[in-house]
Amino acid sequence: HNDSVHQARRCRAHPRRLLLQRFNNALNKGIKFTLDNTEDIIANAISKQFPDTNTRTLQSLVKRYKEADSWYKNTTINIHDYYNLIDVMINGKAIDKKPPLELLITNEFNK
Repeated sequence: HNDSVHQARRCRAHPRRLLLQRFNNALNKGIKFTLDNTEDIIANAISKQFPDTNTRTLQSLVKRYKEADSWYKNTTINIHDYYNLIDVMINGKAIDKKPPLELLITNEFNK
């Protein structure tokens, strides 16, 4: 408990707190866009980021993500999701051990 309290205090005192809050707000805006729009609208919106992929393929991929409910509803990260992601990274050999939750995650900016 003391570690998470310390982490939260450190976060509130972060010199780039406003920048981090704005970044979090932008992520939430993007998440809301994906939740509120069809695969056609989303595919058209992201098509410039994938110049080598045709719109039909993007629509299919977005549809698959939507059907699988693969998008987060907001930027709040719960412990279960965190450890699932860490397990994927360990299995993919991106990391070799689990970093402590408090080191990487704060939900401070979701208020």
